[in-house]
Amino acid sequence: MNSWKIIPLILAVSIFSTDALAATKPRPKRSNTSLRAKEKITVPVNLGIGPTAFMFFGPVADDQLIHPGIRVNVFAALDAAFIRKNINRVPRQYRKQAKSMRGEIRYSPLWWLPESLVLSPKTENTGIFGINFKPMSLGLALSESPRFDLSAGLLLSYAYITSTTLPSPTHFLRPGLELKAEMEFPIQRDFRISIGWASSLYPPQEVGGDVFKMGDLDVSIWHIGQAFVLLHFRFPYETEI
Repeated sequence: MNSWKIIPLILAVSIFSTDALAATKPRPKRSNTSLRAKEKITVPVNLGIGPTAFMFFGPVADDQLIHPGIRVNVFAALDAAFIRKNINRVPRQYRKQAKSMRGEIRYSPLWWLPESLVLSPKTENTGIFGINFKPMSLGLALSESPRFDLSAGLLLSYAYITSTTLPSPTHFLRPGLELKAEMEFPIQRDFRISIGWASSLYPPQEVGGDVFKMGDLDVSIWHIGQAFVLLHFRFPYETEI
């Protein structure tokens, strides 16, 4: 069964709840007769981090094409062996599908973690500092080794742009859609390298213009590209659920 279908996603949420990488929410107290001891589970977690080159297509790119930054990717990597080992945590109606799974489910509960930062001080004409959040995304793995996947996700982006040649300052604030292609190469069991490209598409905002107005495409920011390289480190994370 392909990892992009809905049942594996349900399996991931069932096995690895959001308290695996965040504080557990308080639960109502129960009587001693109904309390069950929490079980410890070790989840493989992936931390990907690396440099990215931002390209703000339009007037900003005409002035300065490349702006450096950092990209981060954190997720639980649930492979078939992990799911079989924890099959008792899978809802009974999905266990048959779980046992036949191949590949890897990637589940990221940390929606509030920034996906990328723009860190581009003004060295010539234009400086940009920004932050991008991606609260939701879905991906499709077309191959596993090396892994090539395509994904789409919702974005919320902010960038502060100052320039001596463009209308300034610009407070770029927009929701957007990110389309991403990424190739990941396994180097060791717990270390991988990936390269990729992401295109972020937004309602156009005029450079130097008002956040609440739609700008004309030829004088606006509406497409931001990212070329990136990520180093992926995997480590076990023990939690109680």
